[in-house]
Amino acid sequence: MKKGEKRRENGLGKVEIGRFLFDVTILVLLLLGQFGVMQKEARAGMASDAGRAGTLAASYGDTERAGSITISYEDADGSPVVGAGFTIRRIGETVWDGSFRSLLPVSVDAETEAEALTEMAGALPALTITTDANGIGRSEGLREGLYLVEEETPAAEHFASTPFFVTIPMQKEDGWDYEVTAEPKPLAAGKLIVRKTVEGTAGEKERRFRFRISTGAEGEFPLAYSDGGTGTAFDGVEISLRHGQTATVSMLPAGCPYEVEELDADKDGYRTTCTGEKGNITAKETAEAAFVNTRGGTPTPTPPVDTPTPTPPGKPTPSLPPGHPPQTGDILRSGVFVELSSISVIAIGLVLLWNKRRRERIEETRRR
Repeated sequence: MKKGEKRRENGLGKVEIGRFLFDVTILVLLLLGQFGVMQKEARAGMASDAGRAGTLAASYGDTERAGSITISYEDADGSPVVGAGFTIRRIGETVWDGSFRSLLPVSVDAETEAEALTEMAGALPALTITTDANGIGRSEGLREGLYLVEEETPAAEHFASTPFFVTIPMQKEDGWDYEVTAEPKPLAAGKLIVRKTVEGTAGEKERRFRFRISTGAEGEFPLAYSDGGTGTAFDGVEISLRHGQTATVSMLPAGCPYEVEELDADKDGYRTTCTGEKGNITAKETAEAAFVNTRGGTPTPTPPVDTPTPTPPGKPTPSLPPGHPPQTGDILRSGVFVELSSISVIAIGLVLLWNKRRRERIEETRRR
């Protein structure tokens, strides 16, 4: 090969390499541009989702139908739970293939627990409903989707119920139900009162006696004393009470067992008796554990004094006819009468005897 031809071949090789590098560069730029477009669309889609999640009312789209969520809240005995506050958050969109497109950064399916999403869903807009005197709360005009319902303000003497999901619409045998009713199970609480009494002539009314309260329930519970003091109770808490004082532990879970033990029982000459020291907490009721310490005997009560029955006005006591025996109430006067009669008989006998002797002496004097 000649020298000039060799140079031409080398030049052609360099040109081909340059074209290849140019094509690769163009391809990379195109890919980067497409990626940027995809990012923009994704961001726009997320912003759209956020905006749609923020609008709970069914006010957009021609194909959506408004629905409602009604909460019927009753205790196990059928009584309404009044004043419970619930929040409703839309956390998913209906896909109509039996699934939902989550509006949260996690997927939501049949295995998802509602309680696990409460903190994450807190940033989403919410509606609040409160149960009325019939235990009913209702929210209307809601869009199709998946809703997270959470009791954030429990009713008096109740704990918050477990969060749950509601879908609008809900499938039923003959179609779809847009008027959804939920019946959560309330968790009612009960109370325990501990009462102290000191009796006996040697009982110390100002002494404080120690108690231990065991419940087996986790957590802390309000503690209130009858003299206005307050505190916190927990499983195994120790308290002290004096005569006439009580301590009440409230918001104990219904069904939990309890036991109250007096740590100073049957000590220092006291005899301790108690009632209701063990049992189970009943919903919306108060269990009572009463302790009585007695020392020195119980004072004997003074017997009542009998008062004579007064004679009714207008009914004078009738007088007795002559020779009639005295009435039961004249026993004293009857005894005096007998004594006086006996003395009179003796006196008369003595006088007669004295007169007889006097006559006999006069007769003897005449004979002489």
